[in-house]
Amino acid sequence: MSIGLLFLAKGRWNGKSLLPESWVSESTRTISRTDFPDALSEYGYLWWTAAGESVAAPRGIPPTSYTAAGAGGHFMTIVPSLSTVIVTRVNTFDPATRSPIATPRNYSMFVREILAAHPDRAA
Repeated sequence: MSIGLLFLAKGRWNGKSLLPESWVSESTRTISRTDFPDALSEYGYLWWTAAGESVAAPRGIPPTSYTAAGAGGHFMTIVPSLSTVIVTRVNTFDPATRSPIATPRNYSMFVREILAAHPDRAA
């Protein structure tokens, strides 16, 4: 969560610059595109981006959003336009407790549901 908040604050933590703002912008910009039809359709420097420029652009996810995806269903999405960080963690050591949102497709649906209920977006 701390990394997400650091990136949401454009590299600043407690009033101090820990990362150059230019690095945050550069690393979260789309560098390549995939054919994945979800929020993990485009890629930056270790971040999946939702730039919305590809055919597979995710619906309902703001184009400035970006996601870190880890093993077994660990995800973190930063949505700068809504000042929001979404994190899911799973027990990767016990497959019996695997979360239903542990796949990129299901996680993307989960993020869209959260964002649809966000007070700044809800109708």
